[in-house]
Amino acid sequence: MALPARALHVGLPGHEAHGTFAAPPPPGRGQRFVVPGSAVTVVVEDSLAHAEAVDTLEAAAGGSPALHFVLRGSFGQQDGWLVAGDPDRSRLDFGPVAFDLSAAPASGVPIPGNRLAFTAEADGTLRYALTARQGRGSSGAAIPGQAIRTPWMGMEVLVERYLPRAVPKRTVSSLPPPLQEERRVPALRVSLQGPSGTTAPEWILWNEVRQVAFGDGHATLAFRAPESPLPFRVTLLDFQSEKYPGSERAATYQSRVRVEDAERGSSEHVISMNHPLRYRGYVFFQSSFVEAGEGQPAASIFSVARAPGLPLVYAGTALITLGLGWMFYGKPWLARRRVRACAVPATA
Repeated sequence: MALPARALHVGLPGHEAHGTFAAPPPPGRGQRFVVPGSAVTVVVEDSLAHAEAVDTLEAAAGGSPALHFVLRGSFGQQDGWLVAGDPDRSRLDFGPVAFDLSAAPASGVPIPGNRLAFTAEADGTLRYALTARQGRGSSGAAIPGQAIRTPWMGMEVLVERYLPRAVPKRTVSSLPPPLQEERRVPALRVSLQGPSGTTAPEWILWNEVRQVAFGDGHATLAFRAPESPLPFRVTLLDFQSEKYPGSERAATYQSRVRVEDAERGSSEHVISMNHPLRYRGYVFFQSSFVEAGEGQPAASIFSVARAPGLPLVYAGTALITLGLGWMFYGKPWLARRRVRACAVPATA
């Protein structure tokens, strides 16, 4: 269960800690906290109320090979960056076509399908090996600015830029905050200090997870909502949504869930827009859902409320209501009665 707050989560090998901020520290004023069970200090150096990050690659003396390519066809064009050795950026899939970049030639049996594998040679040249489901493959030198013809439905690939050695570069800039609070993307500038050294300051945007080299491994930094475990398990069994006639807007939606409780056993419930689930002091409201594409739901989102002091609120409201009734009706009635009791009868 995600709480309505902001927290910086820091993960170290064998350790985990988080610091919760009701609001990011003001610009120019940092915050520090120690990761429990370690000698590492997390330093929040600065913050931005609303930020935008642009990630690029630039040539350097050290680093990994990287290239920017463009896939062109009758459908239009798509482009992307490939970075050798990066688990997230060494391979890209564009539907039925796959691209990858490595610093050594692929070994073994070629992977079937529409695939274009780039290889960064030690002397700085770039080569490619193309395979296809239908048609013959090809291989050769990949020259920036020269298109590579493919048998993939008339597509061609152009290497726009090739960097034999590249390092990532991130530019974070402050933007005017939007009026809606939920549209703001705050950012924190964070560094780690410990016996193994100090990391360079790193900007972490809201709902972002980044890894930084620290000591002999990597530390994980995440800026997101803190989480609180529930004393029971909630599993989504089914989701149904009805749309307004002639539109794609959801008119109503509901979820069927199973609650598994070690104390009370298992039970099934239906949560809809006007019928929340009340269970062990928690109230689950059907808030929204996420579509996976083509109108198919990918996730159901619930708002969870818990107010253990609610009976006291009801009792206080009842006392206030009684007090108002006494003030407007009880006291005037007593005053009139006192006046009648003190009145002296007139004599002739």
